[in-house]
Amino acid sequence: MRKIVSTIFSKQIVLDKGNLYSIIIENKLEFFRFINMIIEQYRSKTNSVLTLSEDLRIIDLEKKTSLITDFFSINLDERQNINSLLKYVDKEILNSDLILELNEISSILISFINKSKELIDFDIDYDIDFKLSSLYKMLNVTPITNDDNPIEKIISYFKFQNVFFGKDIFIIINLKSYFDRENLSEIIEECKKMNFNIINVSSNYCKSEVLKNEVSIVLDEDLCEIV
Repeated sequence: MRKIVSTIFSKQIVLDKGNLYSIIIENKLEFFRFINMIIEQYRSKTNSVLTLSEDLRIIDLEKKTSLITDFFSINLDERQNINSLLKYVDKEILNSDLILELNEISSILISFINKSKELIDFDIDYDIDFKLSSLYKMLNVTPITNDDNPIEKIISYFKFQNVFFGKDIFIIINLKSYFDRENLSEIIEECKKMNFNIINVSSNYCKSEVLKNEVSIVLDEDLCEIV
């Protein structure tokens, strides 16, 4: 069993698939401070305001979770993501039938390079160890998200973070600002299939907008937990 506890509220977040978890802090100043503390926790890589555990074993938050402070900042073509993609394809192709085609491409390229020496009057050297990542780099292959479809965009981001970094808990600031009830239900259902957890952090609470599969922790203006 995995759970998250915090220094600012007493209720434990017991993570279960198929639920949306919401941390609501109605006091705007404290909400601002809480977000800053989470960001600093990721920077320092130490457990402070949020602590994640599994079967009583503490887990570094940044190893299993991804923090999204701005939905529009979701981007897969950053250097770290591209490098992870390159390492991944080099490993995966070894157990794929595509390795035969890659070897053929490598042979063709080596032959072409040897022929190209006729264009110059001095010797050249090259790396014979041709990998799929070499081809990806040559063609400037980068992972992308569908910016025209916010649901596809966020699900693609979740999958990428899970496959390449092992993250399956996603903390999103003001998630409900970007999706209506129907879209949220669709996202939650997709996350349930993939065993992902979503935690929404917001300063706005409306009881009528709570989803049936949403677990909320609400701190009012005086930072009292509303039961």
